[in-house]
Amino acid sequence: MLANRKIYTWGKALGVSSGAVDKLLKGAVPGIDIQLSMQHKENCNLTFLNTGKGKPFNVNNFPTSQGMIDYVAELLTTAPWNIYIVRADSLLTLVFQQPGQYEYKTKLIDHDVCEVLVGQYTEAVYKYLSTKLEYNKVYFPKLSEEVVEQITSGDIGTFALFGDKKTSGILNHLSQATAVLDELPPTVAGEQNTADSHLMRAVIRLIEQALVENRIELSVETRAKVITAGYNYAVRTGSSASGLDPHGILAILDTIVE
Repeated sequence: MLANRKIYTWGKALGVSSGAVDKLLKGAVPGIDIQLSMQHKENCNLTFLNTGKGKPFNVNNFPTSQGMIDYVAELLTTAPWNIYIVRADSLLTLVFQQPGQYEYKTKLIDHDVCEVLVGQYTEAVYKYLSTKLEYNKVYFPKLSEEVVEQITSGDIGTFALFGDKKTSGILNHLSQATAVLDELPPTVAGEQNTADSHLMRAVIRLIEQALVENRIELSVETRAKVITAGYNYAVRTGSSASGLDPHGILAILDTIVE
């Protein structure tokens, strides 16, 4: 969480007093006001903070293209954003950033509003991004596979991504906006018609039910692979949303998980 910062420097950035930091060093559990400040400033996952479960930082995961498109559309109502296309293969990872403020006790704290979005990279998403981002700055950074995976999985927070007035982050050193249409690679998954969308949702429901019943936890990338493989199997076998072959699709799940 500190990302190589001294704890008192970190606390000051959150608006937390040195006395409160001393209590944290002695093992005190941060109160809800400090936790909410951490959530705003660091994009901290409060479930992880309180239970140790999940990932340290918040990531919005979308099982369907339309879900991601709808969320992006909502974010764009508060444009302009800096938008970083971190990943665009079978998955699409987007990081939205804009300056903001939040109130901590009686103080206003400057921070980077940060939203990390992860979903399937489809033709529908590609077309939407290519036509709806004209009032925002769009970047396509070249990052190592390790950093891409860390951002996608929720292991890198706001400070590491954007730094502060004294420290550069992974993303905010970029200075030139990149045209999306010139840089995005071809999509892996094609546009789905209405019937195919129903089929995709049926496949997702079947796989999600199997994961819950068998208490299987998958990474975002593996889950996307299972869903894509299951959908492709359903298309090849001519299945409909109401006539899926659960044995074939679950066999794919077993093969990928193993």
